[in-house]
Amino acid sequence: MSNPNTLSAQESSTTPVVGGAQPSTNDANETSKSKDVIELENNEDGEDGDDGPYGPKKRKRTSTVWTNFKEIVLPDGSLKVECIYCKRQMSYSKAGPTSHLLRHGKGCLQKKLSEKGQKNLKYELFNLLMKNASPHYQKISRATTKKDVISSYEIEKKKLLAELKDVNRCLVEWGLENKVWTVTVDNAAYNDVAVRMLKENLSYKNSLPLGGKLFHVRCCAHILNLLVQDGLSEIQNIISNVRESVKHISASESRINIFSDIAKQLQLSSKKLVMDCCTRWNATYCMLSTALEFKDIFPRYQQRDASYNSLPSEDDWEKVRVVCSFLEEFNEVTHIISGSKYPTSNLFLPELYNIKKLLNEKNVGEGSFMNDMRNKMKRKFDKYWGECNLLISIAAVLDPRNKMKLIEWCFPEIYSEVDAIENIITVRETLRSLYSEYVEAHKTNITENDVSSGTQKEISSGLSIVSGKGKGKVRTQFANYIKNVDSVEQVKSELEVYFEEGVVFCEDDDEFDALSWWKLNNLKFRILSRMACEVLSIPVTSVASESAFSAGGRVIDTYRANLGVETVQMLLCAEDWLRARYQIKRKEKENSGLKEIHFHLMTLSSTAISSQCSLSLRDFASKFPY
Repeated sequence: MSNPNTLSAQESSTTPVVGGAQPSTNDANETSKSKDVIELENNEDGEDGDDGPYGPKKRKRTSTVWTNFKEIVLPDGSLKVECIYCKRQMSYSKAGPTSHLLRHGKGCLQKKLSEKGQKNLKYELFNLLMKNASPHYQKISRATTKKDVISSYEIEKKKLLAELKDVNRCLVEWGLENKVWTVTVDNAAYNDVAVRMLKENLSYKNSLPLGGKLFHVRCCAHILNLLVQDGLSEIQNIISNVRESVKHISASESRINIFSDIAKQLQLSSKKLVMDCCTRWNATYCMLSTALEFKDIFPRYQQRDASYNSLPSEDDWEKVRVVCSFLEEFNEVTHIISGSKYPTSNLFLPELYNIKKLLNEKNVGEGSFMNDMRNKMKRKFDKYWGECNLLISIAAVLDPRNKMKLIEWCFPEIYSEVDAIENIITVRETLRSLYSEYVEAHKTNITENDVSSGTQKEISSGLSIVSGKGKGKVRTQFANYIKNVDSVEQVKSELEVYFEEGVVFCEDDDEFDALSWWKLNNLKFRILSRMACEVLSIPVTSVASESAFSAGGRVIDTYRANLGVETVQMLLCAEDWLRARYQIKRKEKENSGLKEIHFHLMTLSSTAISSQCSLSLRDFASKFPY
């Protein structure tokens, strides 16, 4: 029989001691270890205390340091604290101070990165590097950097405006004073004032062709855009519904997938919806024509997406179909006059005739909204093209496929009967006046060349007489006389000969190049060919030049789509101005043809400026003063 007071080892480890019984040594160690673990787990928010039922209550730790640290026990039994961000272990005693822990919490880099996010990692590391490299380094905030960039931009802007105030001085310095013949701009009111002042200043010093009648050229593409925009205002509500529908579906990938699945089920084309630009009518036309192909998908899409509430009705789609059919010709005209490879001015008069013909046509089955649309477009057409456009007309005459025959055929459709006759006479007289100015200029050039060449020949003839070689002097003078008489004093002028020959027929009009034709006939029409080349090279639109100098696509990408207008202007202008002033060039990459910026300017964002450069503009300006 066993003694009831004797307990087994297993029982003694789990049964409390009664009376004076003491646990074994091993049992005591195990109990103390488990007790220590419990204390560490329970003391994260409080001070140490007895775990017994009669022990004092634990006091909560009020120091903020314990939000960043936790207690740990090393394998040797020593007590340490560990930073929860950088995992650094530091000494600690239960009754000791915590000021060194507070100092670490304020300067912990990982903590700052965790609080501010990973976007500022490079910025914080750069500041840390500069502090170690230079004890006098001061951190530059985003607000300071933004202020420096804006002030630099404003300074350069004022300097540029001061330089451009005296336009005449700029033209003289750039060598353009005697070369400016026409200026092509859009139809803004301030452009009219600026062109008029420039025309007056140039007229004082040199004579403009035709007294400046061809100086101000209005952009035909811009006029066409205004004309169609006025017409589209009649169906603005329908356009808004289609635009909101495209915007709603394009907002997320899941909606696009649903729309594509329905298109596959209906076996429609694999085109994608196009979002328009509100200021460009041809972009709106592209959006409407593309959405019209998917008109059967939108009702089925609405059944799957309850949040879609801008569905156009069947009547709306019918109006869109009529409008797209009407604007198809205008879209082709825009492509022709907006070309950059062959933008000669002789191409637009036939398109102008086509536009006027479309506006004069009436179709009973189109509906009243189309009549209102046509009337609005007619009023805009008469505002800008109601009077005879001399540049477009003269350029069309100088196309050997047209000559005066095109004028006589187009003007009765574009203008009234009385105005058409008057405008035809005006074009003919203006063309003769312009040709006469070129003839006078040609005589002046020949006289100046004869004077300079005669002086040289007198010197050379004097030397030849001394040497006994003056036999060909009379014959040379007679040849120069015949050359001058044949080139200028003809029975018929080159212009009359050009009209009498009739029009040139070309099998492939798309491949015909008027400038090449005049180059081939240069010997036959020496004066008229020069006039034709200069008139045909006048751009009737500013699309080609705007496209060449447009950098919007290189700045406003998908990641900067919310930049403001002033921010974009500062990005483009300030960078170019500072590069030009300090002669900072772009560095070519070795592996590709792309260009990288050798000196990283501060990149403006929608909220602030990313400070990722090694030199602020303030330090830059101090090293390179203005």
